[in-house]
Amino acid sequence: MSKTRKFKIVVATLTVFLIVSVVYLLQPIYFSNPQEGQFFPPVAWAPTLEVGNSWTQALTSNKASYNLTMTVTGKEIVNNVSCYAMKLVFEPESPLANKGVSKEMTWWLDNSTLHLVKVNGKAHAYGYDLTFVEKHFYTFQGGLFLTVGNTHNETDNRKMDVYGPPPTNLLFKHEETTATTRIRVEAVENITVPAGTFSCYKLVTYDETGQNTLSIRWFSIEAKTAVKTENYEMGEFEMFETAELLSYSF
Repeated sequence: MSKTRKFKIVVATLTVFLIVSVVYLLQPIYFSNPQEGQFFPPVAWAPTLEVGNSWTQALTSNKASYNLTMTVTGKEIVNNVSCYAMKLVFEPESPLANKGVSKEMTWWLDNSTLHLVKVNGKAHAYGYDLTFVEKHFYTFQGGLFLTVGNTHNETDNRKMDVYGPPPTNLLFKHEETTATTRIRVEAVENITVPAGTFSCYKLVTYDETGQNTLSIRWFSIEAKTAVKTENYEMGEFEMFETAELLSYSF
């Protein structure tokens, strides 16, 4: 056998070995679905959104009903993070209308995780027309993989400033809060909501101990959003207890 042929065989063998090794190493992270025993291609945590994409959700809060329409209006850098800018409009009013909060606001979502990075909204309180700016800074432990059985921790450092009209400007800084939660991909389930039936990743958010369930989201790659959400711990500024997707447009 010639040296050239031997060299080609060695190279081919090494190439096959490397490919098999990479697939083996990645399999538990990206490919395996231990609950269903299936294998599937890598799934991005956050789908790509485009300007004009829109979703309408039906919300319930304190036994009242609201519709929320979210529309992607642009792409911006916020807090050094690449974000989607989204316009939110609540109908007939904001679930926080009793606190003077306007039915329109803007969200900025991290385009790699869809986590909330910034909120800008209006309110009327204390005799002022106010603007509130809420910012979120996240740290993660573990990978954000849409694979059944995967778990990661998130720590959210939240800050909010409230501004009045000139010359008042900054009125006060809201108390800074930090919360750590544990998110687990529990299953892949078919969920039926008014917008249709979707194959969804069931994402369960626990408190830091991993014992108490805070919320469940059923996230659809097809709809590019959570088609159903249930919140179990309602704080003072939580927007809704349940949400279901009514319609979407891409």
